[in-house]
Amino acid sequence: MNSIPLPFLVGPVLTSLTGIGIIVCGLMAPVGRKGLTLTSGALVLVSGATDLILALWSIPIHSFIGPYLGFNAAGLVIDFISYLSFALFGAGIILLVFAATRRHAKPAVSPAPGAPRPPQGPHQTGPVVKR
Repeated sequence: MNSIPLPFLVGPVLTSLTGIGIIVCGLMAPVGRKGLTLTSGALVLVSGATDLILALWSIPIHSFIGPYLGFNAAGLVIDFISYLSFALFGAGIILLVFAATRRHAKPAVSPAPGAPRPPQGPHQTGPVVKR
């Protein structure tokens, strides 16, 4: 296997590390955001791993597929995998933004123990007016 220059590996490695970081942070996310955060981290991690595989193995993949499908078709297969990786990264980032901006319902505030409860009925009581 021939040597790959370092600049071709920086992007895929950073993308993979970002996906791992999102997954680690997603484990500590609140319950309502945990699923979206973990899914987005998995998508970013798969995108980074796919980019890393393409950076390391694009020439062997091209030379393996080329004789069977033609070298132009092999280039199309590699481009398709690359664009699929870009789409996975974009979907992961969009899901991460949705997880970050998701609102939670405010918890119901109950009165302190021993405090008098307001009357429960169909009408709300207002200020007392003296006549």
